[in-house]
Amino acid sequence: MDIFLTYLLVFALGIPLGLYMARVFSNQKTFTDFLAPLEGFYFRLIGVNPLSEMNWKAYGWALIASNFVLGILAMLIFLFQGSLPLNPDGIPNMSWDLALHTTASFLTNTNQQHYSGQAQLSYLSQMVGVTALQFITPAVGLA
Repeated sequence: MDIFLTYLLVFALGIPLGLYMARVFSNQKTFTDFLAPLEGFYFRLIGVNPLSEMNWKAYGWALIASNFVLGILAMLIFLFQGSLPLNPDGIPNMSWDLALHTTASFLTNTNQQHYSGQAQLSYLSQMVGVTALQFITPAVGLA
């Protein structure tokens, strides 16, 4: 029954979401157009011109810069997890080499683990460090 409901939900949402995406990609009006001023503010804030296209060099540099920032943030979370919130078990900070290996592993989507999950990672490290990288890096690989 669960599988049937899952398929039913996918098929029921597939048509309206597909129509919405078709409208977005063909620059037609959608129900989210009221967010355009917020989007414009955000673009101005980060210095992006939404009318200009990226060539392969600009895309490559953006990819490298975003991965660099993600890696630094993840490594800082691993290095200072003992002082950060969501650590009810009092798990100490990772050593720099283990933090570097863990960050590089999840940043490159190889997901090799040289630590024992819940014994060496706080809840914050698992949620923000590991899970976020496991969600973002495959998307980067597909892009």
